[in-house]
Amino acid sequence: MAADPHHTTAIEQHAAYLLRRISMRYTEKTQASRCYP
Repeated sequence: MAADPHHTTAIEQHAAYLLRRISMRYTEKTQASRCYP
């Protein structure tokens, strides 16, 4: 997999995208629970 730098970059970008979505959703949940206990 490492032999194809473009493929690896795409995977890393996708992983970063997923992490951002997860962190945003987690932040929304924590803020929502904070506003509405």
